[in-house]
Amino acid sequence: EPEVNRPDPALLTYYILCSFMSFIGVVFVLPAMWVRYSTLRYQLEPTGIRMQVGWMFRREVVVAFRRIQDIQISSNLVQRW
Repeated sequence: EPEVNRPDPALLTYYILCSFMSFIGVVFVLPAMWVRYSTLRYQLEPTGIRMQVGWMFRREVVVAFRRIQDIQISSNLVQRW
């Protein structure tokens, strides 16, 4: 049975910072980001990676390892901090 993992708490901090950068939009952005964070789940399976997110409208993405060709990681100043 694959282990179900939750996102890192640093992602919630990043979501909060991004929502406050939207100034007046924080009233709408922060709850949406919190729902995304609280419903995000991922699993590392023998054949690939599965990610589930959503509350009312659940979205599930499955990526097989054999389809992954290259991984490029980029991050901004806040994400590196």
